Amino acid sequence: MRYSRLVGWFKGWIAEAYLLAGDPVRARVEAIRGFQISLETGFTWAVGLAQRALGYIARAEGDQDDAERRLGEALDTFENTESRFDAARTHFALAELADERGEAASATTQREAAGRLLTELGLATDAADQRPAPTGG
Repeated sequence: MRYSRLVGWFKGWIAEAYLLAGDPVRARVEAIRGFQISLETGFTWAVGLAQRALGYIARAEGDQDDAERRLGEALDTFENTESRFDAARTHFALAELADERGEAASATTQREAAGRLLTELGLATDAADQRPAPTGG
């Protein structure tokens, strides 16, 4: 394609898709490459996509500390680029991580932050009142 910015953006999205499809190894490869390309091309928003994908991957692998670090970096990136929708999605991911850790107050704070951002975008939500569905396993 020879349009590196688009490739970096795509790799951030495809990393999430591979993770959802049950292939965390391929997801990590794509996310890291997307991160590298996006840094090289200066496409900061796509850097955030890759950071968030790496956070999702770390969480799926059970590394809560790395997940929190990566998701926090993604949130900073999205806030710096004023990407409110992606910041809201990242707040939700941090809320889910807080739930896993038994940190109810932190989870509520993250959901409230996501709800505020979505409301600013005209996407009314009751996000602060939502709790994750129980999972089997």
